[in-house]
Formats: sequence, C-alpha cells, structure tokens
Amino acid sequence: MTMFGSHDDAHAVLGASGAARWLACPGSIALSDGLKRIASQYAAHGSVAHDIAAKLLSGTTMSPGRYSHDGFEFDITDDDFAYINQYVDECRGLAGNQHYFIETPVTLEGLFPVNKCPVPLFGTCDFAVIRKDVLVVRDLKYGAGVPVYAKHNPQLMYYALGMFFSLTTAERNDIEWIDMGIVQPRIDFTDLKGNPQIWICHVLELLQWGYNTLKPGVERIVNGDQTLNTGEHCQFCPALHVCPKVKDIVTEVLGMDVTAKTGKLMDTKDLSPDQKAKVLERKQLIYSWVRAVEQHAVADMEEGQTVPGFKLVDKIGYRAWKDEAVVREALSAIDPDLLNEISEQSLISPTQVEKRFKARYASLKPFVHKPVTGITYAPVTDRRPEVKRAPASDAFPDDI
Repeated sequence: MTMFGSHDDAHAVLGASGAARWLACPGSIALSDGLKRIASQYAAHGSVAHDIAAKLLSGTTMSPGRYSHDGFEFDITDDDFAYINQYVDECRGLAGNQHYFIETPVTLEGLFPVNKCPVPLFGTCDFAVIRKDVLVVRDLKYGAGVPVYAKHNPQLMYYALGMFFSLTTAERNDIEWIDMGIVQPRIDFTDLKGNPQIWICHVLELLQWGYNTLKPGVERIVNGDQTLNTGEHCQFCPALHVCPKVKDIVTEVLGMDVTAKTGKLMDTKDLSPDQKAKVLERKQLIYSWVRAVEQHAVADMEEGQTVPGFKLVDKIGYRAWKDEAVVREALSAIDPDLLNEISEQSLISPTQVEKRFKARYASLKPFVHKPVTGITYAPVTDRRPEVKRAPASDAFPDDI
C-alpha cells in the first residue's frame, strides 16, 4: 500500500484553498479558531489523486493499487488513472518541451512591503508553465459532486498571483496574459463536457485583484473584522456547524429552533409561495449544515463521546473480489471462457459480472465480499454491531 503525506494548503489560515470563503466571510476565521479539524474521505481521495498526478508529471511510474492518506484507504483503479491522466495530458500538452512547475509552493508576500506581510499567505500551485508572454496555471479538482469554475475563482487567482511573484523580474516583465484553468475530470460540465474550465485575463487585471481585493481582505481580518456572511462558500467552512448566522437561517427556514429539545416543522401545506421560495433558496445551505453536524457527531463518537440514540457502525462498500489472483486461478479451471470474458486490464466488478452473465455468477460468490470502507453512524436500533471507541481520556495511560 502506498502512503502519501499532506498535499494541500488547508492549514494556512489565509491560504489559497479557503480564499473564496474568508474573502466573503472574514468572521469565519475567528469562528474557526480552535475548532478540531475533521478529516474528509473525499479530501483525502483528492489528495491521493494530486500526488499521483504530480509523480506522473515528474516521470515516476505509477500503477493502480491500494493507497492511503490521512487515515483513509482507497483502491485507485484503472478508471481513476484514466481521470488523472486527463489532467496529466493537459499539462504535458501545454508544456511541450519547456520547463514546467509541479506542486510549487507560492506566497503572496509580494503584495506587501518587504518583511511587512502581516500573516502567512501561501498555497501550492498544482502546475504552471510560461509560454512566451503567457503564464499558464492549471489546478486539478478531483471531486465529482460540485462543479468548480475558473472565471474570477479566488483560489485559482491566488495561485496565479503567487506564481507571478515567484518569477524573476525579467520573467515578470515578459508576462502579459494569465491563462488559468481547472481540470475536473470526474464531473461532466454541461457546457464543456469534461474539458478544462479556462479563463484568460490580462496580468494587470490579476494584479488589480491582488492589490484591490485580496490585500484589503487580508487587512480586514488582521484588523479584527468578524463580519459573517452566508453563501456558497459556507459548504466547506470548518465553522459551519457552530455559525450563529447559519443557525438563524436554518431556524427561520425550518420554522423551529434547531437547538431546542422539542420542536415541530411547519406543515408544508401552510407555507406561502414566498416561504417555499425561501426554503428552495436556502436548501443547499441547510444540506451543508446537516452534513457538517453529521461529520462532527461521528468525530465525537470516534473519540468515545455519546450521541444519544446513535452509534458507530462499519460502513460497508460495494461487492469486490477478495483476491483477483485467486479468482483468475479458480476460473481458469472451472470456466476459462468466463475468465476471458470478464478480464480487461483488471477483472470487471462482481456487480458487472452478475449483470452480464447472471447464472454463471453463482460459482464466483465464494470469492466476493463487501469490504468495510470506513465508519459511519446509525440509529441504535440498526442491526449492525456497534463499533466501540474508547473515551478520549482513556486513550493514553496516566503516566505518559
């Protein structure tokens, strides 16, 4: 199993990955201070994809297999490599025979006088290359649920500005255009059908954004601005579950106090058209808030705390082969024709075999299992056995 370390800049308080949030909601920084970090399986999967892509771009041979990151394990399949290679091919096509930058640390200290940057401002640019008078930046997004667009994207502009500042004076003087793109291969944009999202602007527009938008945003936070504003940025905010602004909105939309021990939702037939519109307008925010509460409830239970009425259980994945080599060996003896039909670069999944070959699948059932893919929560009435976690106070002996 291949293990990877941290890839992103999520631990920079005013880093690139959170720029859209803290520029729109400066109060989220103070509100997030001291909150425990909840590891995300989706973020870890994305980090593994980034690391594989970087190694491929650097010339390292990589292959499908079991990978781990941040406490999560993944089977990185041929399909994953096909997605990752869409990004790799995009970058190689842009680079040609020129030198290019991979996973480059960047800083925005250049927005301030020398040694006067009030807080660390850094991130990691996935890919960049200079093509004559154009600085090209590409960012890999491996998520499959939320489309990310390039135009006026604060994270992408942060990376591009950081790359621009990292160049020599002579190189900067030659740059006239900034070509910024997001490659999100696992999501199908209705307008671009999976092709990279690209936005090109003049270098002066990027610099104006840096000095007129980002720098004042940093200074507002440094000077204590704790204004809270809701929007699309809320869904990835580490303080979403404790945000008073979000709590008020959820309470207003649901027609009940979300912190009360008892409460009753408004009857939908009593909602006015304006109230229905408000629910639809705030739907995504409410979904995001519920997911944040779920994540923190699971984290609490993993630390040994009790959430009344709920327990931790194993999360069961889709059917998978216990051992492909054993399956191949068995089929070569009992049904070699089926072995040829289900073999591609790797064996197709048990579900695909059952769908395509029906009765012939029966002989393979002993070689199939449903792997445990993680931990989730369920009502105490759920038939699955509880996964026990020791209280945090019992995690270490008293004499350590």
